[in-house]
Amino acid sequence: MARGADLFDEEDELDTGDLETDACVICMSGAYRPRLPDPPQVSIPAHAAPVPSVSQLAADARVLERENQALRAQYELVSVNNAGLAVHASVLHDHNLAFLRRAHEGYREGMIMLENTLLSRERAEQECVALQVRVASLRDRAGRVDAAEARLLALEDAAAEQYHALQDQFAAFQALVTDLTAQLAAAPPSASSASLAPLFAAQGERDDAHAERDDLRVERDDLRVQFATAQAALPPDRARLDAVVAERDLVKQAVGLAEQQRDDAFSERDRHRRTLVIVEQERDGAVDMRDQARRASVTLRRQRDATVAERDRACLASVILEQQQAATIEELRVARDSLSQSRTEVESAQRLNAPLQDDLRRVNALLVAHAEELCWGTTRIHELEGSVATASTLRVAAKSEMARAQTCSGATHSANLTLVQHALSGYIQVGHIAVWSPFILGSSPIGQKAGSFCQ
Repeated sequence: MARGADLFDEEDELDTGDLETDACVICMSGAYRPRLPDPPQVSIPAHAAPVPSVSQLAADARVLERENQALRAQYELVSVNNAGLAVHASVLHDHNLAFLRRAHEGYREGMIMLENTLLSRERAEQECVALQVRVASLRDRAGRVDAAEARLLALEDAAAEQYHALQDQFAAFQALVTDLTAQLAAAPPSASSASLAPLFAAQGERDDAHAERDDLRVERDDLRVQFATAQAALPPDRARLDAVVAERDLVKQAVGLAEQQRDDAFSERDRHRRTLVIVEQERDGAVDMRDQARRASVTLRRQRDATVAERDRACLASVILEQQQAATIEELRVARDSLSQSRTEVESAQRLNAPLQDDLRRVNALLVAHAEELCWGTTRIHELEGSVATASTLRVAAKSEMARAQTCSGATHSANLTLVQHALSGYIQVGHIAVWSPFILGSSPIGQKAGSFCQ
């Protein structure tokens, strides 16, 4: 009988073809149903009843013995067939268990793969949602950067226009300063700024030049007044120039800061663009992963459907096997019932044959006794033949004596002849009595046994 562990070790070699009826000789041939022989056409005498014919009784005994042998052969065939059916049912049961185990393992693996795929799909969808949120935030930041860039460009244009206006004002102030410088250069120099050499040279002529000096002092005072007036008019222009220069420096600093902010905004925009490209690549990868997960999910669903279909086929095959097993069990039950009925009939036949067997044993004993009596009669016949031969010898001797007695005299010879004749007749009577007296009087063993059997 095949074991379940061996079948589980070789479960990869199992196939649905192993469950078909073409793969089994017993399934092709079917269960053997024993055929009971016809009832014996013999007349079995009752117990202790006289037997009408010994030869008929022996013939009936031979018929019953042949029927007994046929029943024994039927019983052996049914036993072998039952053993084969039991082995076959065990093998089919083990095959069914192995097939069901494979179906359960495949279904379990398919469900695990499906759960893993669903979990990976959920994780991919969550990552995709997170990436979409991140892309939306990056797009908002990019929009804000674009708005800041537009404001920066507008501020840069305004700063450039203000810078050009300040440059025009600075050029105007420079022209004014140049004009004032030219006016100062065109004015006569003061005493402090004049050379003292003419004064030392004119010391000798100081007295002569007192009048001219007074004129010069008057003119100098006028020039000082004009210079003071020019100096008094110059500080507001310088303050305005310093304010313009300071404003220009502030504008340059603001322009530099704006350019730096613009460069930072550009770098941040480029960084955000690169991040956006990376996010888009990640989004594309996530979309590809989602598509792969969907394809894997579709594949797993197909595998699950195939596994479910295989499980259904296995269940159907199991149902068919259970039906076949039920039919086999029913056939085994019928065979067992037939076998038990055959056993009952055989036992009843044996019980009915018991008196016949006793009669057969008595007949066999009678036949053996008859054979012994035949042997004993043959021995007696041989003895009688010897006696007859002796009597014949004596008769020949008597005849010779009678012949001699004819040549001899009278009374002595006639007396001897009479004695010889009486002796010869006595021998013949003794031989007849020895041969027939056992059969007539029943003194022999066969006669006694025949008499007891007839009684």
